[in-house]
Amino acid sequence: MEAGRPAPVARFALTLSDYGKTWSRPRTLANTPGFQSAYPTATQTADGVLIAIWFQILPDKARELRIARFNREWLLGASNDRGAKKD
Repeated sequence: MEAGRPAPVARFALTLSDYGKTWSRPRTLANTPGFQSAYPTATQTADGVLIAIWFQILPDKARELRIARFNREWLLGASNDRGAKKD
């Protein structure tokens, strides 16, 4: 990266769909300085908590595995932005 230039930002957004018929408004799970977000996956626990996991390459070329926990209400915009918790 060139000196004086800000690091790129990797934005990781998520939407909800009913098999492609309709789509929710995108919600940003992460807005991280970095070059790439990759290999995203999501699951739902037995108690309804949604968990997203993805691989993040940071500006210093370090690599991290990121995890976010949130609920359906947050994803659909029914609650404030504190519904997503990043680990």
